[in-house]
Amino acid sequence: MTKTRNLSDLLDSNGDVKSTALDNVPASNDASALTTGTLDSARLGTITNFTSTGIDDNATSTSITIDSSQNVLVGKTSPNGATDGGEIRADGTLVNTTNNSTTAYFNRRTSDGDLINFQKDGTTIGNIGSFSSLPYFAGSSYGILIGSGNVVPSTNTGAISNNAMDLGASNRQFKDGYFGGTVTATSFSGSGLGKIGNVVQGVKGDTASSASSGFVAISGLNATITPSSTSSKILASVNVNVGQSTNTTMMFKLYRGTQAVGHGTANGVRQTVGFRVSPDNIHWTFPGSYQYLDSPSTTSAITYYVYWASNGATMYINRNNSFGNDTSNDQSIPISTITLMEILP
Repeated sequence: MTKTRNLSDLLDSNGDVKSTALDNVPASNDASALTTGTLDSARLGTITNFTSTGIDDNATSTSITIDSSQNVLVGKTSPNGATDGGEIRADGTLVNTTNNSTTAYFNRRTSDGDLINFQKDGTTIGNIGSFSSLPYFAGSSYGILIGSGNVVPSTNTGAISNNAMDLGASNRQFKDGYFGGTVTATSFSGSGLGKIGNVVQGVKGDTASSASSGFVAISGLNATITPSSTSSKILASVNVNVGQSTNTTMMFKLYRGTQAVGHGTANGVRQTVGFRVSPDNIHWTFPGSYQYLDSPSTTSAITYYVYWASNGATMYINRNNSFGNDTSNDQSIPISTITLMEILP
């Protein structure tokens, strides 16, 4: 060959070399018949007007290698996950290795939805996607959405999921949890609980009296609590300082709303009480204390009251019988309290 020709002048419509286009070529249009002539030293010159139907490598070095195992290698010449470059291996494995830079980008344009879909034997088992321009990571039913300052449960499309998914299981437990703020829940269970929840106290600092033989509420000696769980118990602690006009017994009961709780079991015509105080000196005040663990089974606000009843004398709270206006110890005014503590389940 002694002339410079375009590629279209060398090949026919079947892609075979035209015998008329080359010097010293046998009379055949089959390129495999090129066994003699000056082709080894021929100069084709520059090929112009060339359109590739496959790989167009306009470089002088190897850019893509397809090895004997049918692995496609870019930026490397043999499969090796430790070498920078990309691999599409014959078994379907994708390997991409970079040095100190992002390894992969996945960009879904215009709409929210899956960026990556994970399948097992053709069935979807999970996905990573975008919901309201926030990333979510999901299994076949539920997932988590990474919000602005929070991580929240989601459906498998990133949508809102409320009170539907557990964190851990009875046989797949997390070990420890560390929180810098408040843990809020409708109930708690498990070993090591029974901790204190809400705590409230009612304080009566003034004085009052009654001569009623039936149980009546002590004005101002009550407290209201709202349990956080129907399984919570309420520990009621009552402390009173009382006196009376004669040396006899005073009776006390705890009421939850209008229902008496924490008192003795009825037996004949005997009175049932929570506790009693029997002063033996009308010039002094006498302390009385009482505790009861109640099970209200509610998450509504409940009020506990302290009731009292006389056995024929006038009863006083936070004072003695004489209640003289002087600085002696006998005339000092103490307080009486009711404290409610929620015991978490």
